[in-house]
Amino acid sequence: MHRRWLTLLLLLCLMMAPAQAEEEAPGPDWMPPEAAAAMEAQWPGMRVLSASGTWPEVTSLLALVDTGTSKLACILALEDGRWQIQAVNDAIIDDGAWVPEAFWIGFGSEDKSNFIWYTPKDRPQDERYISFDKGPEPSADWAVMAGHFGPAGHYPELGFHNRDGVMWVRGECAAASILPHQLDMRFDAYDPQAVRLFTEWAYDMMDSFLQMIPSTGESDALPQGQYIDRFAKGQTWPVYSGPGKEYARLGEGKAAVSTNDWIQVFGREKGWLFIQYNISPGRNRFGWIEGKVLPAGVSVPELRFTREEAVLPGPGWMTDDPLRTSAESHLPDNREAVILATMGEDWRYVELTYQGQLTRAFVPTLAVNPRSQYHGSATVRVAQTPLLDDRGKPIGRYFGGARLAVLAQREGQVQVRIGDERHGRSGWLALGDVMLDAAPMDVPVRPATAQLCLPDGQVARAYTAPDLAAVHAATRTAGLAWLGEVQGFVHV
Repeated sequence: MHRRWLTLLLLLCLMMAPAQAEEEAPGPDWMPPEAAAAMEAQWPGMRVLSASGTWPEVTSLLALVDTGTSKLACILALEDGRWQIQAVNDAIIDDGAWVPEAFWIGFGSEDKSNFIWYTPKDRPQDERYISFDKGPEPSADWAVMAGHFGPAGHYPELGFHNRDGVMWVRGECAAASILPHQLDMRFDAYDPQAVRLFTEWAYDMMDSFLQMIPSTGESDALPQGQYIDRFAKGQTWPVYSGPGKEYARLGEGKAAVSTNDWIQVFGREKGWLFIQYNISPGRNRFGWIEGKVLPAGVSVPELRFTREEAVLPGPGWMTDDPLRTSAESHLPDNREAVILATMGEDWRYVELTYQGQLTRAFVPTLAVNPRSQYHGSATVRVAQTPLLDDRGKPIGRYFGGARLAVLAQREGQVQVRIGDERHGRSGWLALGDVMLDAAPMDVPVRPATAQLCLPDGQVARAYTAPDLAAVHAATRTAGLAWLGEVQGFVHV
């Protein structure tokens, strides 16, 4: 009987030992003991709920910590051989019962996606996500850069992006509310509730005169608009696409703005005012009205546009409402245009002729090719032309529409580069068979289209130059522009 109790007692001790060791463990197995010690020194008796760090060498990490009195999000880093706490926040983590499956965190990955995602079951209104980063300077603070909140009340899921004191807030559609803010977005000070209240207010202000426009801050950027509330009430003024009646009138020839509604003014040109106004919920318009309506004593800046020649290769479209609906008019391919200004990274304000009338509008940046990008190129303008080596021996041919980088010129010939700079070769084309610095629309011929037909399961090797050492990748692309042929290679 005594031996039986002794055996039972030993078994109980063995069963309890792992649990006791687990309770005393300061953090996950991969966490450096010195990092756990730094947190233990700050919060004696603390417990790491979850953690994520750089890998394979752990030099910084994010930990969710239970101190016994509150739950914290904590960022630590190895500095000068010592683990130090860099930022702590006690508002991000829910202080209720810890539910591991409600939190998903990431830190220190190659794409720098540092995030905390809280997704409580049956409480979508409490969902919150943040991504955060640290500036390049050693003294920079960790700061919350973006995030979203779950739908609550009449608000949809609201996403936010913090950019230098300006908050971009989006709801169900792609349009953003862009407003300045004074929120402290440092990781230490981040207050989810305060940011949520701001995003809801910003969402409500989507159609208001408070809105800012995107800006790169460069010299070609449109200035911010100013709200002017001193226009004489009860008047209506026609709105044109440009500064003059020779420009197309917007709204299918019927656009007009009422001085009873809000009007933002961005500047003047040739005595006309560049404005934005609201047409209906979710729909704004940029356009021009005569400057004589400006109230006395109100000054607006003179707009000085860059006027850079460009082409719209197509297919493309233009809009007078880039920030809300992007209501569009489709453009034929290969249109001449002049870039006047930028609106953030995504939009260019251009002037062109559309349906026989001068027109100004916004077009996506990717749909505009400045003519300067074609400088230093030669485009074949005949059906085909031979490619010669330095001794005048044929080594291939190029077809109409092929564009190549120019290396040099000599009497009656132009030297072009074939392929990339590392493996590429050079050859000579007849100067009379090419156009220099030309856009595709300037050339009367286009490259032929070829179909790549491969047996099932097979791929073709693609090279960055006519050289077997320049292998780039395998491809199964079907439709290819056939530019030329060089020493057994097809240039597509």
